[in-house]
Amino acid sequence: MSIETTKPSKAPEIILGLAFSEAIDVWSLGTMMASMLLRFDLFPNQSEFETLKIMVKYFGKLPDEILSEGLKTDSFFKKHGQSWKLMTDQEFVKKFHLAPGDIQVYRSEMFSTFEELIRNNSQASCCQEMQKLQDCLALMYQMLQMKEAERITAAQIIDHPALSERSFTVHTM
Repeated sequence: MSIETTKPSKAPEIILGLAFSEAIDVWSLGTMMASMLLRFDLFPNQSEFETLKIMVKYFGKLPDEILSEGLKTDSFFKKHGQSWKLMTDQEFVKKFHLAPGDIQVYRSEMFSTFEELIRNNSQASCCQEMQKLQDCLALMYQMLQMKEAERITAAQIIDHPALSERSFTVHTM
């Protein structure tokens, strides 16, 4: 089975060559939600390595036992004994004979935590908007779990507080 998806919405299991399920669609939805909240793409559209760097920075590394199953894990991670470590930019450039300038720093990488990234790019201006934002962030986190088994399901998304009636204001004329 072949999967076609744009780079910014590729789930980690697709990038790493792992077995996958419909959870990849939930990941893609989470990346779109992040783009709406941030008003720019969370993950770059340049390379899978740069996308993985941001995934690992903000959402954590996949467990070693899962990384060991990936067909492409060794393209992005180095094995240290029984554990895997994401390559540095320099290691990646050297392995694939790239120019150092081929690895870029993206807007989404300029913050130390994902919470800081959201806080610095949020338009919420009052308590009610902040609660809506918190509900949306909680849903987005559940969609962007690195381990697909821990990702929220499509059926669970429907019942999430971020999608409840109180989250939407209807303006009548």
